[in-house]
Amino acid sequence: SKVSEDAGLGLFLADDAQPIEAGDIITFYAVHGLGYACDDGNGDSASLFFDGEEGGNEDYVLNLLGSRPLLATPSGRPVNFGDGSHFMINADPHRERISGWFGQMINDGAALLSGSTEKDILTYYQDTGLARNVVLVPFSVAPIVASVATRRVVPGEELLTSYGCQYWLEAQSNQGLDIDEEGITDNVLLQAREVAMEVMTGAKSAAGKYGEKEGRALASLFGAARDNL
Repeated sequence: SKVSEDAGLGLFLADDAQPIEAGDIITFYAVHGLGYACDDGNGDSASLFFDGEEGGNEDYVLNLLGSRPLLATPSGRPVNFGDGSHFMINADPHRERISGWFGQMINDGAALLSGSTEKDILTYYQDTGLARNVVLVPFSVAPIVASVATRRVVPGEELLTSYGCQYWLEAQSNQGLDIDEEGITDNVLLQAREVAMEVMTGAKSAAGKYGEKEGRALASLFGAARDNL
């Protein structure tokens, strides 16, 4: 990746590819694990099931946004863990990569490796906003997440998105760094909302450009995979 030596390999548009326009779906986020988080009455709890086993690499966990229905169980019953629950997906970086499902390889255009003051976080949002050319958006039924271009992307260019400050603050906390509890100010929340609005715009653009036919086809593929579990 061109972001930093500490970032993953990243994902680039091939040198011999055609340019990608704003609103185009570039790839999808691989789904190797499904999980949920809910309030069990004793505080928040979460479970992530990875290839049928609980666990997995949390670096690739992605919360599912929106109110889309989760794919039903093989018996046809909708999956519901109660009010206040939300679902997440996970990708296994060690699994063989499948063409068209590379979304988990897209890096953040900036990083917040240290520092958690308002100034630190606002600088992160400024830098990631300038670099971002892709947003990860809900598409069709859950757990399908598409990577949608926010502007024209030319051959050889790296695809970059924004993970959000919460991702980086949790990473700092996991490394034992002290987090400034006052760093999440109204100005920071405003920047986070702007990213969320761009995600919504990308979702609407993709839905309008690709319609329901492609969404139904993807849902059918996931349904077939589920039935073969």
